[in-house]
Amino acid sequence: MPLAALPPPAIVQPVELTRDNLNALESVQSRINAQIAFAPDIETYGQEEYWAVGETKGDCEDYALAKLKLLRRMGWPKGALDLAIGAYKGEWHTVLIVHTDQGDIALDNSRPRPINWRMLSGYDWLMTSVGGSFRTWRKIDA
Repeated sequence: MPLAALPPPAIVQPVELTRDNLNALESVQSRINAQIAFAPDIETYGQEEYWAVGETKGDCEDYALAKLKLLRRMGWPKGALDLAIGAYKGEWHTVLIVHTDQGDIALDNSRPRPINWRMLSGYDWLMTSVGGSFRTWRKIDA
């Protein structure tokens, strides 16, 4: 994936973190985490790495893509939703990041509730998509 410079401010579209929007994030987090059973790509798709929208089973990026798809269907702007890729204890991990006016919120399949991005500890974050596009990625500096 090509790494890109930081996006112009207009690409990221933070949403207002109202009570209704927070409730929607919690609902999506709970629904998708319950709907998808964790399974590695080799078991689900027959290959080591495969990105798809999880329906009934999948790994971390399948959860993240399913959450993104559901939020987009609910009308959330593309520029408010990005993926972040990192490593945790030597394993690759992907989460959905929701840009809000009160900071970035992570929807991580390993947690029951959405969490402030800055509170995700133990990860070595490598890159994030830019402005909801998975064609452009930028490196995350430590």
